[in-house]
Amino acid sequence: MTPSSQGPQDLNELYSWCENHGLSFSPKQRDQIRNYLETLEVWLPKVALFGAGEGPLMVSKHLPDAFFVATLCPERGHTADLGSGGGLPGIPMAIAKPELTVDLIESKSKKISFLSEAAKTIPNARPRNTRIEALGSNMDSAYDLVVARALAPLKRLLPMSRPLLDDGGTLLAMKASSFQEELAEVTPADVGFKLTDARPYDLPSGDTRVVLSFEAIPQL
Repeated sequence: MTPSSQGPQDLNELYSWCENHGLSFSPKQRDQIRNYLETLEVWLPKVALFGAGEGPLMVSKHLPDAFFVATLCPERGHTADLGSGGGLPGIPMAIAKPELTVDLIESKSKKISFLSEAAKTIPNARPRNTRIEALGSNMDSAYDLVVARALAPLKRLLPMSRPLLDDGGTLLAMKASSFQEELAEVTPADVGFKLTDARPYDLPSGDTRVVLSFEAIPQL
């Protein structure tokens, strides 16, 4: 089953799951969700946006995952989705929080082309074609929040993200439930962070996930 061929019942189950987590959608937002799924259906045969076989899991796994992290985001501000790829979690975040500016950071030109098409009806989602490592030196101001979904191990992700945040900024790292192994390999304070929260949740697909919240702290 392709992403947009998910029936109304599938989407209603997604909306119900989101409401149970404190997130509801207007008719305009529901249209944006459907447009995103339809754009995915067109592009998935042309560009490897996700792993093999992951497309049919959009409504039961990937969208709920992205919408859950949206519940932890502020209503306003400037955030970045690092390594956005197929637009997750950045595009659902931008849909859920229409007054939050979300930069979709992606280095691959084909994926940027997809993101530009997918974001046409979502004005607060802004594709940016750049490498994360180069982003910090080309910013007018730091982000309030950066989000990364299964992008890299914490020992790489934390130092990669720190230059993008002022002191007091937040990194939300979306991880599988086995995150303790990654956390054991790094001392957050050494790279300018402290862990402030670990929020577990279950997806409709049956997968268990956790969002790790790190606060950027002054570096010695």
